[in-house]
Amino acid sequence: MANVVRLNLCYGVPVKLYSGHLLLMALWLIWPDLPRIFSALVLKRATVSVEEIRPWSGNPRTRLLAVALKTVLVGRALYQSVGAQIENQSTNIERFGLTPAELRGIWAAESFELNGRPVPPLATEKSRWHTLIFGEYQVVLMRRVDGKRGGFWFVRRAGAPGAFVFERSEKNAAPSPVTINLPDGGLMHLATTLDGAALDVMLRRVDENSFRCSAVALTGSRKFRSTGSSRQPAREKSGL
Repeated sequence: MANVVRLNLCYGVPVKLYSGHLLLMALWLIWPDLPRIFSALVLKRATVSVEEIRPWSGNPRTRLLAVALKTVLVGRALYQSVGAQIENQSTNIERFGLTPAELRGIWAAESFELNGRPVPPLATEKSRWHTLIFGEYQVVLMRRVDGKRGGFWFVRRAGAPGAFVFERSEKNAAPSPVTINLPDGGLMHLATTLDGAALDVMLRRVDENSFRCSAVALTGSRKFRSTGSSRQPAREKSGL
């Protein structure tokens, strides 16, 4: 658990406090046996067995009370965990809505034009898109060719067919109209103006099963695969 906390702190994983609590609880549980563990694992010395102390083990009524309290505490913890997930998911759907089904997924940029100029997929081209990911709760994430995140928006329909709007999370940020066409063959043609630059992008849908690593991100309370839609559960979870 200490390794997990260290990785969360070093790589910016947004569960630092939660993993820290788990580490503290683990230390609290092993504290009485810490000298024996240190002697066995570090000093390579033989350890003697100790008699297990069971509180409330004498009276049958106290044992029954202990079992009842454990059941209540464990049940409450499960209810809070599962109930919070369901409540937050419903809140996110009500607040943000769901991404249009035809957009949801991973899209790789095959061609990219900036103000009418074709931009090659070189790492030196900081403005060039590499991947566009449409998450579940109207979240859009863009990765540049250098591997860094280049944009984060919310996508909403604008009424007319193929008309959408990219909205930023910052206050007083003007929305950007977007025209999206979906021809056959898993292609997407996207045209918009972002930060005063006219973009014309042709993207192709990427099969999510081709991604072995399923690093998770958080949208609200529900986890979705940063490699695409969260409709399907991740087959391989990150150790973080």
